[in-house]
Amino acid sequence: MKRDDSFWIGLIAIAIVFMVGAICGHCGSATQRACAQDRQPSAVLLLARLCVNESGTRAHTFDDCAAIHAVISFRAERIYRTSYVDALHRYSHRVTVDRTGRGRPWIAELWPDAREPAHWPRRARWRGRHARHWRRSFAQAREIFEGRTRARCAPHTWARSDVRPADPSAHRVNCGNTLNVFWSVPAYAERWGDT
Repeated sequence: MKRDDSFWIGLIAIAIVFMVGAICGHCGSATQRACAQDRQPSAVLLLARLCVNESGTRAHTFDDCAAIHAVISFRAERIYRTSYVDALHRYSHRVTVDRTGRGRPWIAELWPDAREPAHWPRRARWRGRHARHWRRSFAQAREIFEGRTRARCAPHTWARSDVRPADPSAHRVNCGNTLNVFWSVPAYAERWGDT
C-alpha cells in the first residue's frame, strides 16, 4: 500500500466514526447501547418527569412525588395489573410521549444528565437554577423509587386543588407539604385494598 492510500483510508475511517455518531442522534460519541437507553426512559426518569409535570421544576421541595409514586404503584399492582411504566403511561400520557407543540413538550425531553430540553421556553434560562432543580427532582425520584423515601399517606388518586374526583365518597388525605390534593377513594379500597 502506498503512503497516499493510507492517508485516504484513515480519513475514510474517521468519517465513518463521525457518521456512526450522527446516526446515534443526540448521544454524540456514546455507544449505541446508551442511545437505546435514551430512547427507552427508565421508570425513575418517568417518575421524575411526572413529578415535574405535576409540581414544577422545584418538585423536589414538595412531598407530591412520594405520594404520586404511591398512586402509580397502587394502580400498577392492583388495578391495571401491569408494569409500573405502563401504569404511569396510562395515568399520565404526557410524560412518556413526546407531545411537541402541545402544552409543555419539554417535560418529555428531560434526561438524567440535565441537558437542556429542545423545547425549553426561551424566556427561562435552563442553565443554573432550572437544571439544578431538575437534578434534585431526579435524585428525589430515585430515592423514592428505591424505597429510601416513602409517602406520608395512602392515596388512590390526586388532582389540582380546584378539581375533585368524580367519586363523591372520595376524601382528602394529608400527604404533607404538597401542591396537589391527594384523595382516598373508599370504592377503590373495598375492591383493591389500600395503597
